[in-house]
Amino acid sequence: MIELTIPGDYHGQGRPRTVTNKFTHKTSTYNPNAKEKKDMQKLIRFMTHEKPFRGAISVNLTIYRKMQNSLSKKEREAKEKGIIRPTVKPDLDNKIKLILDAMNGIVWEDDNQIVELNAKEFYSDDPRIEAKIFELDEVIP
Repeated sequence: MIELTIPGDYHGQGRPRTVTNKFTHKTSTYNPNAKEKKDMQKLIRFMTHEKPFRGAISVNLTIYRKMQNSLSKKEREAKEKGIIRPTVKPDLDNKIKLILDAMNGIVWEDDNQIVELNAKEFYSDDPRIEAKIFELDEVIP
């Protein structure tokens, strides 16, 4: 099992953008989240010293999103207790995609090894991602 705590408030995986140069009329495509993904990969490489998992794995993610500064005391307390959960953009599934893509090739060899996935999102004054990755023991009869 590997447990990782990745500090920071990350945005979701964005869509690739295509732009056209108005002088040469050539198009180029870029990923708006490339830097964010590379930064996350550096942290993950620094935190993991083991070889990537090779078998089936289960991934549990808990994402703590930054709380807004201007909240009433009652609303802040409800968000801290998890009564009010994030229902705003970026979507949870886009964040999951960014996190799993960043871990691919570092924590596991290929994302087709993920056979179980559980993700939750909360508010916190300490934004971070907590990940628990388990390698499932396969029993062949």
